This record gives sequence, C-alpha cells and structure tokens, in this order.
Amino acid sequence: MDAATLSAAAVALLVTGFGTGFAQEAGKSAWEAIRRVGQVVAARLGRHDDQRRALADLEASPDDTGKRAVVAGYVRRDVEADAEFAALLERLVADVQSHEAGRTLIASATGNAKQANFGGDNFGSITFS
Repeated sequence: MDAATLSAAAVALLVTGFGTGFAQEAGKSAWEAIRRVGQVVAARLGRHDDQRRALADLEASPDDTGKRAVVAGYVRRDVEADAEFAALLERLVADVQSHEAGRTLIASATGNAKQANFGGDNFGSITFS
C-alpha cells in the first residue's frame, strides 16, 4: 500500500476510534483491530507538540477534512521516513481489512469514490455513471 493510501486509511480508522457507535456494528474483533491502529498512530504522533495538537483538534472535530488532512500528512511523513513504522501500520490496516466492516470503511476512506468493492455473490448488471 502506498504511503498516501496507508495514511488515509490510518486516519480514517483513527477517527472511527473516536466514536463508539461503529463498535456495535463492526463486532468486537474488528473494533479491536481499529483501536490498535488508532493507538499506534496516537502514540507515534504524540511524541511532538504540533502533532499532539493536531490529534486533539481532529478528535474535537473528526468530520473536519482539513484536520484529517493535517494528521494524514504527519502520518504519511512518518510512513515515508520509517520503514518499520510503515510495515507495522500496514500490518494493522491489513488486520482491519480482514473484517468486512473494516474493508468497507477503508474503501470509502481511501477510494474517494473511485473504486467499488463487492463481497459475496453478486448477480446481474452493474452500471457506473
């Protein structure tokens, strides 16, 4: 997964971890996987004041795309600079993707409506416009 996609996925999962409503829909194992991503990102970015402030701002306004972009930028910078951190984050995101709810969440966060993911049996025509 490239750094931009991995960063976007991580921030989407981090923001999801701020709420509890998703936990009831996702199931316990998916929720735990999402929380692990959030914990790793928060620990990593919590080392510097500006990053810690950005996280706090995002937690206060999780739907603010500008604040998401700031945090994603910090995550991307660290992913690009630290192969070990990138590998850990990629493993954690892959764990989230092993759950149906996680796949849906990540696809919508990283695909920017440019992809479609289908699970199970799909029959009939599909038209995109």
